[in-house]
Amino acid sequence: MSPGSKTEILQAPIKELTTGSTFAGRYQIIEEIGKGGMGRVCKVFDTEIKEKIALKLLKPEIGIDEEMIERFRNELKLARKISQRNVCRSLV
Repeated sequence: MSPGSKTEILQAPIKELTTGSTFAGRYQIIEEIGKGGMGRVCKVFDTEIKEKIALKLLKPEIGIDEEMIERFRNELKLARKISQRNVCRSLV
């Protein structure tokens, strides 16, 4: 991982991840915009940077599997290379 970047594992009860709730003390859930094999993606308002962003929430079993975490890190590296006005940027 590059300096300054991190993968943080937070476990939150499902009830906490509903529309209108706040996740990790910073992300206000607006709506779920998709789900797949690794987890789900929500549109959230990041209260620290004061912007709407997409936040990928991994399934709990992914967080304990080092191979899956590495796959996610690779996905993140590739996503950061995409630069197009209709594609959201990865912040983590």
